Amino acid sequence: MTKTEYIEKKIEYLFKPLYVKVALVLMVVSYFYNLPALTYSAIGQNELRLYDLAGLVILFIVYNNLNYLRFT
Repeated sequence: MTKTEYIEKKIEYLFKPLYVKVALVLMVVSYFYNLPALTYSAIGQNELRLYDLAGLVILFIVYNNLNYLRFT
């Protein structure tokens, strides 16, 4: 198995879990509909949107698999 095949196989396994698919769908849907998830008020009327929370999950996935996602 070459290095390219190994990396492609790892990236393929990256998108198999359900939580990855759900996070991506939530990101796309909430980006277009701006769905508020949490409301907090430190200085004003602020809301955490659903795409903010889904973005954190996606950022966590990318950070944990950064070695496989680098194309250098």
